[in-house]
Amino acid sequence: MARPVLGTELVNRLSGSEEAKVRLKVILETVGGSRTIEDACRELDISRSRFFELRERVLQAAVADLELKPRGRPAERPDPEALKQRLEALEAEHERLFDELQIAHVREEIRLVLPQYVVDGDEQPAEKKTPQHQKSTRNQRKRQRRRGR
Repeated sequence: MARPVLGTELVNRLSGSEEAKVRLKVILETVGGSRTIEDACRELDISRSRFFELRERVLQAAVADLELKPRGRPAERPDPEALKQRLEALEAEHERLFDELQIAHVREEIRLVLPQYVVDGDEQPAEKKTPQHQKSTRNQRKRQRRRGR
């Protein structure tokens, strides 16, 4: 069993004043062909030209609302003041990091040119890495075990 056709009764579910709902129903009935324009003008107590203007506005608003819009959430418009503060913070961090980099370059040059003056606390221990030949033999053993199964 199909649902009953509600037609202009759907307008009753919309929010708005009763007068606006009646006007929309009358306009939709003329568009659907169940009411003449003269009858609609008498019902709404307006002239034919005013009715055509009103109908045009309603249909244009419907078309405008049905235009395709980009999918997803609209992009946020960033606050210019917040952007300015963020830029200043990033510039300050950039300066600090650049200074640290220059200091690191100078330390490295001193280590290379004057290794006898390097203090043990200046050097940070490097991470221990497994030598490449140990990795390859370990992988070879794994492959041999898999083949033996």
